[in-house]
Amino acid sequence: MKRTTDRKRAHRKREGAAALEFALVLPLLVILLFGIIDFGYLMFTVSTMNNAAREGARRGAVESVAANVETNARAAAQLYLDRAGLGTGCRSNCPAAPVATYVAPVGTNPGTVTVTVTLPQARGISGFTYRVLPGSTSPFTSMGAIRAVSQMRWELSPL
Repeated sequence: MKRTTDRKRAHRKREGAAALEFALVLPLLVILLFGIIDFGYLMFTVSTMNNAAREGARRGAVESVAANVETNARAAAQLYLDRAGLGTGCRSNCPAAPVATYVAPVGTNPGTVTVTVTLPQARGISGFTYRVLPGSTSPFTSMGAIRAVSQMRWELSPL
C-alpha cells in the first residue's frame, strides 16, 4: 500500500515540474509566434507593393496616349493594392497612394514611366508591442519608410 502512495506522490511532483517548465517557456513561444505572424505579414505587404508598382509601370508603358500614362499607371497600381486588401479599405500597414511619373521622350529615346508605392511606417498586425524587457522597443519602430519603385520604358512612343 505504501508503494502506491509513493508512486502517486512522485507522479504529482513530475506533473508540477512539467507545468512549471511550460509556464516558463510559454511566453517565449508566444513572442516567437507573434514575430512570425508580423514578419510574414510585412513580407506580404512588401511583395504586394512591389507587384503593384510593377503592374502600374507596365500599364503605363503600354498606354498609347502620352496624356493618360500617369493616370492609368497610378490607377492600375491602386487597383492592385485594393484587390490585395492594402488599398483604400486597409486597416493596418497601409501603403500610401501610388505615385506615377512620366518623363517625356527626349530625341529618339522613348520616355520612362516610374511608379512608386511607399509604406510610411511599418507596423505589426498582431498588436503585440514586443517590449518584453525594460528599455526594449518594437523592431518596427526602427524601420523607416519602405518604398517599392518600378520603372519601364514607354513602348508606344510615337518617335
